[in-house]
Amino acid sequence: MNYGFYAQPYKDFPNVLEAIVRWGSFSCIGLFLMATGYLQCNKKPTRTYYKNIYKYVIPFILFSALTAIIVNGTANVAKNSMYYIFQFPGYYWYMSFFFGFYLLIPYFNAMIEHLEKRQFIFLIVALLAVTAVPEFWNSIPAMFKGEKQIFLPNWWKEFFPLTYYALGAYFRKFQPRLSKGILLAVSGHSCGHVIA
Repeated sequence: MNYGFYAQPYKDFPNVLEAIVRWGSFSCIGLFLMATGYLQCNKKPTRTYYKNIYKYVIPFILFSALTAIIVNGTANVAKNSMYYIFQFPGYYWYMSFFFGFYLLIPYFNAMIEHLEKRQFIFLIVALLAVTAVPEFWNSIPAMFKGEKQIFLPNWWKEFFPLTYYALGAYFRKFQPRLSKGILLAVSGHSCGHVIA
């Protein structure tokens, strides 16, 4: 964000390597959302559930004020804090997303609660088809002579948290066993310790 990474073209190997490292590191968001799906997929829309949002709102307000002091000093803490609380600049976008997602989780759970395994798999495939495949395809550099001619509509890309959440919920509900080959691909040489 700060040195123009998003605007640079993929012209040579160092640029591609930067992108690989960046997207590899980016996976932590997906893992967090999958863990959220795994842990929250049984939540119901109860008063207690919604009252517990304060556990996230209060730290967010405190960190916003702290950020305002660190970035802008103490001249106008209240005004600068309001900026971070309500404008969600930079990486604060995540909190803007999180509060809305928190409110919707019980209702998404109600939609997926009675899905059979096959239906759940179709849901995940459909979510991947609309949230991931078009964005992946459109992000591939033009490896052909001239410019890439085919782009896929990617309006749904912003709904990627639902895809990760559904994956986590699927693992919680059906507890699938992964093959040793998949575990080996994911965890490399430490796979033997995981399987043992």
